[in-house]
Amino acid sequence: MIVKKGKGILHLGKDELPMRRGDIAFIPKGVLHYFVNTDSEPSVAYVIFTPFYDGKDMKLVDE
Repeated sequence: MIVKKGKGILHLGKDELPMRRGDIAFIPKGVLHYFVNTDSEPSVAYVIFTPFYDGKDMKLVDE
Protein backbone atom coordinates (compact mmCIF):
# COMPACT_ATOMS: atom_id res chain seq x y z
CA MET A 1 0.00 0.00 0.00
CA ILE A 2 1.34 3.41 -0.97
CA VAL A 3 -0.39 6.51 0.40
CA LYS A 4 -0.51 9.16 -2.32
CA LYS A 5 -2.72 11.74 -0.57
CA GLY A 6 -4.05 12.29 2.95
CA LYS A 7 -3.41 10.37 6.13
CA GLY A 8 -4.92 7.67 8.27
CA ILE A 9 -4.38 4.57 10.36
CA LEU A 10 -3.60 1.20 8.78
CA HIS A 11 -4.91 -1.54 11.05
CA LEU A 12 -2.67 -4.50 10.28
CA GLY A 13 -3.34 -7.54 12.42
CA LYS A 14 -3.06 -6.25 16.01
CA ASP A 15 -0.96 -3.22 15.00
CA GLU A 16 -2.11 0.32 14.23
CA LEU A 17 0.24 2.10 11.85
CA PRO A 18 -0.17 5.86 11.33
CA MET A 19 0.33 6.61 7.64
CA ARG A 20 0.57 9.78 5.57
CA ARG A 21 1.44 10.79 2.03
CA GLY A 22 4.55 8.96 0.83
CA ASP A 23 4.36 6.09 3.33
CA ILE A 24 4.53 2.48 2.12
CA ALA A 25 3.33 -0.65 3.94
CA PHE A 26 3.73 -4.33 3.10
CA ILE A 27 0.62 -6.36 3.95
CA PRO A 28 1.36 -10.10 4.18
CA LYS A 29 -1.12 -12.52 2.64
CA GLY A 30 -3.78 -13.65 5.11
CA VAL A 31 -3.33 -10.78 7.59
CA LEU A 32 -6.58 -8.96 8.44
CA HIS A 33 -6.19 -5.29 7.57
CA TYR A 34 -8.13 -2.09 6.92
CA PHE A 35 -7.40 1.61 6.56
CA VAL A 36 -9.22 4.41 8.41
CA ASN A 37 -8.97 7.91 6.94
CA THR A 38 -8.13 10.50 9.63
CA ASP A 39 -7.79 13.48 7.28
CA SER A 40 -10.49 16.10 6.70
CA GLU A 41 -10.15 15.38 2.96
CA PRO A 42 -10.34 12.02 1.14
CA SER A 43 -7.19 9.90 1.19
CA VAL A 44 -5.82 8.12 -1.87
CA ALA A 45 -3.70 4.97 -1.86
CA TYR A 46 -2.37 2.52 -4.44
CA VAL A 47 -2.40 -1.17 -3.66
CA ILE A 48 -0.48 -3.77 -5.67
CA PHE A 49 -1.48 -7.42 -5.36
CA THR A 50 0.74 -10.35 -6.26
CA PRO A 51 -0.49 -12.80 -7.23
CA PHE A 52 -3.55 -10.99 -8.57
CA TYR A 53 -6.48 -10.40 -6.20
CA ASP A 54 -9.51 -12.58 -6.94
CA GLY A 55 -11.65 -11.42 -3.98
CA LYS A 56 -12.20 -14.93 -2.61
CA ASP A 57 -10.55 -14.20 0.74
CA MET A 58 -12.51 -11.00 1.49
CA LYS A 59 -14.12 -10.94 4.95
CA LEU A 60 -16.69 -8.27 5.78
CA VAL A 61 -16.77 -7.15 9.40
CA ASP A 62 -19.11 -4.99 11.45
CA GLU A 63 -17.70 -2.37 13.80
